Amino acid sequence: MHVEIDGSFDAAAIHRLSYAVQRAVLDAFHVFLTVGIYAVDPARRADRDAIEAAAKRRPGVKAVHGVFFDDERAAVSFDVLVDFTVRDRAALRDAILADLAPRFPGRTLSLNFDTDYSD
Repeated sequence: MHVEIDGSFDAAAIHRLSYAVQRAVLDAFHVFLTVGIYAVDPARRADRDAIEAAAKRRPGVKAVHGVFFDDERAAVSFDVLVDFTVRDRAALRDAILADLAPRFPGRTLSLNFDTDYSD
């Protein structure tokens, strides 16, 4: 499970949150899961929204999460949630990154795919 949180949370707050989510799911569904935490930078909302819009213009893309701006490495990474209709992930990756390259010149863009198993 992936959870986006305010990037200003400290480690103890993140630990409490991830434990609470794990416990709630375990109690409700008897499933233990791992919680991935992603820090969200509210000051970068427009850039995050542009990444989501570029991805969601493509068929089969359901959502974007885990957007992270690493200024030290001049990099941007994000996850794209796709459904089972996407057959050529390499072509989809290339198309999304080509759309975003002009907005982020000089930055390395890294896209990871997640598959939507909920349907």
